[in-house]
Amino acid sequence: MAPLLLPSPLAGTLGHRWWSVPELDAAPERIFPPRLTVLLKDLFRGVRHERPVTLDW
Repeated sequence: MAPLLLPSPLAGTLGHRWWSVPELDAAPERIFPPRLTVLLKDLFRGVRHERPVTLDW
């Protein structure tokens, strides 16, 4: 009996790369999680939130 082959979770991925915060800000694509650039800017400025930040997916 042949093994059942399931589609790879990466089957629809064409590639990947790192994005800078300005690139994320200017991107016409949907970026997940929402508010990612706001959170990154806070992180790079040294802003620390009192409570964990909940990401809206």
